[in-house]
Amino acid sequence: MISIAPSFKVLPFCIYHYHQPDNLLGTIDNATMLPNKHFFCASPPVEFGSKWQFYKNFYAISPTIRPLPPGMNLISMTIKQSFPYNLSSVDHIPDPFNIPKKSLILITYTQPVLNTIPLYFFYPKSSTGIVDKNNLFPTFQDLSGDPNWENNYLPVIYVLDPTKFPKKDKYGVPLFRFKNIQGRCMPHPDGEEFCVLGIRNKGDTNLQTLVNLLGEGEEKEKYIKSKSHGIWIIIILLIFLLIFMSISIFIIYKGG
Repeated sequence: MISIAPSFKVLPFCIYHYHQPDNLLGTIDNATMLPNKHFFCASPPVEFGSKWQFYKNFYAISPTIRPLPPGMNLISMTIKQSFPYNLSSVDHIPDPFNIPKKSLILITYTQPVLNTIPLYFFYPKSSTGIVDKNNLFPTFQDLSGDPNWENNYLPVIYVLDPTKFPKKDKYGVPLFRFKNIQGRCMPHPDGEEFCVLGIRNKGDTNLQTLVNLLGEGEEKEKYIKSKSHGIWIIIILLIFLLIFMSISIFIIYKGG
């Protein structure tokens, strides 16, 4: 059983491997949600065939979170829509408002970050050295340097490490938390449920998402006051500028 917070900010994903006599295939799928809002990695669909076996699960950020948490990236995973349904590509999504269709989407890190673990992607090579670019193999094992494998364009992503979060729910599953550290939203066992805003001039700051921040009465009032203060300064400066221009025009006109 896999459990996540009710807010669904962190989601589990399932990795499956397919063992062929001369090759290995891999695929990634969303975990199945039960009526009690908890998840599990189900057996692969019947049409996948009997050789697909569950490998491991991992946790990443829901692709619906906006704005993107600082320091994280949108990742697109393309799965073949016909047999053998293997993973064929993994890449960044540069435009968060232009999401590829029929792809598995998630948010995570592409650089090493504390409290994460690397998930690698490799293309297999045949005995003659031919690289199968239609078959991308996901694994937690670093196969770099192995002559039978070639790195993907995006060779690794960093997903949440459940062993770094000691607080558990009633099912014994980690409660993932985050902390804003130097403008980046980082996984941290002593952090908040989530953080999106990066206040770069305030150092280490724990923040909720902007929506949550404005949802709190006291914080919302502070936010509005700070914005209003800036607007009033601009208005006063404009008034003084208009007065100065009017006086200047009057003096020039009178002098003429």
